[in-house]
Amino acid sequence: MQVSAAHPPLAVLCSVWGREISHEGPFEVLRYDPQTMELVRSANGEVPWGRTPVGGGWEEDGRTLYHGLAHVEGVRVPGKTAPHLGGCNVSFGGKEIHVNDGYEIFSPERDE
Repeated sequence: MQVSAAHPPLAVLCSVWGREISHEGPFEVLRYDPQTMELVRSANGEVPWGRTPVGGGWEEDGRTLYHGLAHVEGVRVPGKTAPHLGGCNVSFGGKEIHVNDGYEIFSPERDE
């Protein structure tokens, strides 16, 4: 399962191997609930101290992917992030774009 963007009624678009591809199979949508989740700034694939990223899928080799949100050309684009990616990868404009810094991860809200 890959983290991706849905564009109803068109297709689910995923970033894979430097390209943007259309996904034809089943998918799930992460519903952002500001009462229980926060968007936390991140960089270089790192998980900020004390935070737990929301899982979004797995690589073919079993490594976990997390939900990320990057800014590309003024648009907030959902994508995938993980330490082994070194940032957040999103599908945009027909290709996979890598964002090193300034993206966000979804994390359960902490009790203060």
